[in-house]
Amino acid sequence: MRIIFTRNSSILSWAIRWTFREPSSHVALVFDEDRWLVQSNLLGVNIRLFEPFMKKSGNEIVDSIEYSLTLDQEEELFQALLKRTSEQSYDWPGFAYFIFRGILYRMFGRPLPKKNAWGRADMQICTEMIREFPSWLVPGIDGVDLGITTPWTVRNILRGAK
Repeated sequence: MRIIFTRNSSILSWAIRWTFREPSSHVALVFDEDRWLVQSNLLGVNIRLFEPFMKKSGNEIVDSIEYSLTLDQEEELFQALLKRTSEQSYDWPGFAYFIFRGILYRMFGRPLPKKNAWGRADMQICTEMIREFPSWLVPGIDGVDLGITTPWTVRNILRGAK
């Protein structure tokens, strides 16, 4: 299992990277030796084949964090993740707030707040998928509102925690 940090040729990917001056615009989870991808995108939480995802819109992996799990651990994690998130919609209010605060960051140097004021607990943006993992797997994210955290900041938190 691994967590990937990607970018692509879409205007949204470019805007997120430009706004925050970071190399990545998206976080996704890859299971079963790069067979399945679980992500939250503008359509909500979804699962798809990894290879077509990579070909779509020129997706490029900027970095990835690999976790050595047994097959049973990976399957348990995968099933729990799907059970908790498969019916969830994309967090449009949370994303709107993230973009609003991103504009303030880029134009006026205002830091991102510690909490996403418009985020919904029953919805997900891509960075929030990480909160579904047990803390023993991804230490360092306790108390962090991942709904107002950039993909690259999530990467940095996880890299620091590993």
